[in-house]
Amino acid sequence: MVKRVAQVALVLVLVAGGVWLWRTLFPSDEAQIQRVLLGLASAASMDGGEGNISRIRRVDRVTDRLTPDVVIRFAPEGGRGVVFNGRDEVLGAAVAAGRTGRSVVVEFVDIDVSPVPSGAESATAVLTAKVQVVGERDFGVQALRVELSKEKSFGWRLKRLESFNPLSKE
Repeated sequence: MVKRVAQVALVLVLVAGGVWLWRTLFPSDEAQIQRVLLGLASAASMDGGEGNISRIRRVDRVTDRLTPDVVIRFAPEGGRGVVFNGRDEVLGAAVAAGRTGRSVVVEFVDIDVSPVPSGAESATAVLTAKVQVVGERDFGVQALRVELSKEKSFGWRLKRLESFNPLSKE
């Protein structure tokens, strides 16, 4: 009886290990998209004391996750909106933001990726961005709608990002 229980336990462990290995080696599109978005938030965070080489590396990590024709429309509630058309404009804004000398932590939470059909080359997600300027008590929160494009050699990249007010009727 004990031998049979040990055999069943071993089979269950092997199956669980196989499932984990499969999901690690071949993640779903949704998991890949979440990883890209989390990486983008991490790359957008900046340390006020970072040197020029670190800043260049961070900005490069941001732009690597964007399509060349990316469109970013950001209008914080009660604030003036900005629009960036293309990766070069985003690059310029990221370089300028890095010169402020302030540390900023960006987090993307509540990421909800719409189901991606097999073989699809575009996807959408809704998420919440939380931005904290280090040293300030308050932080900014903004709902974002994103569209991503799948490129054969680069994987998923951000194609469009728009802020929106989830409580308004759009």
